[in-house]
Amino acid sequence: MLGIVALAGHLGETRLQQKFRDEGKMLAKELFPELKLVPDGDPVDKYQGIDAYLNKNGVQIKYDKTIYDSHNLYHEIYEKTKDRETQEWRQSGSKANFYLFITKSSETAYGFLIKTNDMADLETNKPLVKIKPTSIGFLLPMEEVKPRILKTKFYKLATCQNPISNND
Repeated sequence: MLGIVALAGHLGETRLQQKFRDEGKMLAKELFPELKLVPDGDPVDKYQGIDAYLNKNGVQIKYDKTIYDSHNLYHEIYEKTKDRETQEWRQSGSKANFYLFITKSSETAYGFLIKTNDMADLETNKPLVKIKPTSIGFLLPMEEVKPRILKTKFYKLATCQNPISNND
């Protein structure tokens, strides 16, 4: 596994949320070793929503454990802090060029890269859904997303040596 020490948490984030986000970043780095991670709390992370760089292009990492089982991709657009029902919804926007969606089954981790503009095209005229009290976004069938994916990588979790790519 990576030598990533506990990353600084985001404001209002629980330890469980921080652990989940850190796991997503570690899986992203395992799948795409060429990623240059941005430290949490860095102005680029905080104000531009960029978690990493890939060939000088900004990347926002989206970790969603449900993609593999549900065959749907959830793209969060608005968020609020848990247990603060009266809080205003915040846009979870990004100035990144790409989204890197990470998911996993019990045995395999998957990552796929898609242009932010392609995601916007897919979301046009789709309804926003609230999947939990703290998150509103778009729910897209993976069959609609697959043609827009630029690169997919996966690896077996138990034997993580080198990622396997379907398009290297």
